[in-house]
Amino acid sequence: MPEFGWDRVTEDEKEKILKGMEEGKAYQFPKSIEIDWTDRCNLECIFCYQKPMQKGAEIPFDKLEKIFKEMDAEGVKTIQVSGGGEPLFHKEIENILENLKNYPFQIGTITTNGILMSRDISRKLLSVVRNQITISLNFHKPEVYKEFMKTPEKNFYLVLKNIECLIEEKKLSKKEKPLIILQFLINGENWKVMPEMLDLGKKLKVDGVAFNPLCHWNERRDLFLEKKEEFLKVVKKVYEM
Repeated sequence: MPEFGWDRVTEDEKEKILKGMEEGKAYQFPKSIEIDWTDRCNLECIFCYQKPMQKGAEIPFDKLEKIFKEMDAEGVKTIQVSGGGEPLFHKEIENILENLKNYPFQIGTITTNGILMSRDISRKLLSVVRNQITISLNFHKPEVYKEFMKTPEKNFYLVLKNIECLIEEKKLSKKEKPLIILQFLINGENWKVMPEMLDLGKKLKVDGVAFNPLCHWNERRDLFLEKKEEFLKVVKKVYEM
C-alpha cells in the first residue's frame, strides 16, 4: 500500500498501528492522513453524492500551513487528497502545492477532474505527488460528458489536452511515479462501452484505467445489475484487451 505510505513506516510504527487496531486505541499520531482542503467544485455532476453537503467552504492556506507543520512534527508519512470538492479549485492551490515541497511527506494520491490541470499545475503535482494522480474523466464521449457533468463539451477536450500535458511533463521529469490513472464511472447505461473507454486510455498513454461503479445512483445501478451476465462478458473482454 505505497499510496498510504506503508512502505515508509518503520517496524516499530507498524507494531503500534496493529496493536491499536487490536485494542481500539491510538498509540501514536496517524501516519497517513486524508485531507479535503475544499468542498468547492467547478462542476455540477448530476450523480455527485457530495453536492448536498457542499457549502463552498475550504481550509485557508495559512491554516493548512499550520496543519502541514504539525503533521511533519508528528512524523506523518503521506497524505491523501480527496473528499467533497475539486482539490485544484482551492483559491490558493498553487501556494499549497508549492508549500508541500517543504516537507518530507508527500501526497500519496490525489483525484481531480483535470479541468484546472494546467502545465504549471501539472509540474507542481509531479513534484509533490508520490504514488498516483487520478483524473476522473468518467465518460468517453463529449456529448455524454456534457450531459452528466453539466459542463460544456469543450471541457472534455480540455481535460484530454491536460492529460497529454501531464504525461509530457512526467516524461521530462524522468520519474516512474506518480502513476497517471484515467477513471471512468460505470452505470446502467455505459457499461457496454467499457472497451471504448479502455481504448481512449491507451490512446492517451496513461499508466492505467480505473472503472468505478456508480454506486450512489440507485436508478442507474439497478439497470446494470439486471444484466449481470452480459456485463461480466464485457468485463472479460476488457480484461483480455
